[in-house]
Amino acid sequence: MKESKIIQKFYKNNLQDDDCYWDKENKQLISTDSIVEGTHFLHKWSSPKNLAKKIIEVNISDILSSGGIPTKAFLNLGLNHISSKPDWINSFSKEIKNLLSFYKIELCGGDTFYSQNTQITLTLIGKLKLNKPFLRSGGKPGDNVYITGEVGFSLLGFKSLQNKINLPLHFKKKAIITHLAPSCEWKKRNFFQKYNKDIHAMMDITDGLVQDLGKLAKAS
Repeated sequence: MKESKIIQKFYKNNLQDDDCYWDKENKQLISTDSIVEGTHFLHKWSSPKNLAKKIIEVNISDILSSGGIPTKAFLNLGLNHISSKPDWINSFSKEIKNLLSFYKIELCGGDTFYSQNTQITLTLIGKLKLNKPFLRSGGKPGDNVYITGEVGFSLLGFKSLQNKINLPLHFKKKAIITHLAPSCEWKKRNFFQKYNKDIHAMMDITDGLVQDLGKLAKAS
């Protein structure tokens, strides 16, 4: 089944704004995401440092796209014979602490367990200074569509690592770096806050521009 169909099975109301959960009473945003060995990465490609950066940046991106700032984190680790080694843990934990310190996010708890494939799940709680978050459902007829950053490099990097595509060397390096260690649009956070009245809808691009535009249009 497609992801959208699976999600609909769990909710009575059609869940469209799934970048974050909006806790109206406490004005909090909650987001969670996972990366799994064999599906999102392979240890032969991704260093512990790469994986720490990836899991944090993709989660922060969800919070930012809803107009919030992350403040607290919960980390779950499923570790195998590779990721449970001291060198791996030391490198991964060091980068996690460095990034959380940079973004001023408090690590509040989590869980560890044995898994045949390494699994990393991060849950973020964010605060919202606006009256309400940016939702996918806010789009209006005639709205202009804008993107921040560049689209498509992560997929190209993934295919390049699989040797399924040939790219010029400089292009290949950029694509692989984008896939292994992506960066969120942190520098745009003040822009989103400043122009919040002009932004009707927003979402994090995860499945490609064309496919995600369809999701935004459907939600609106």
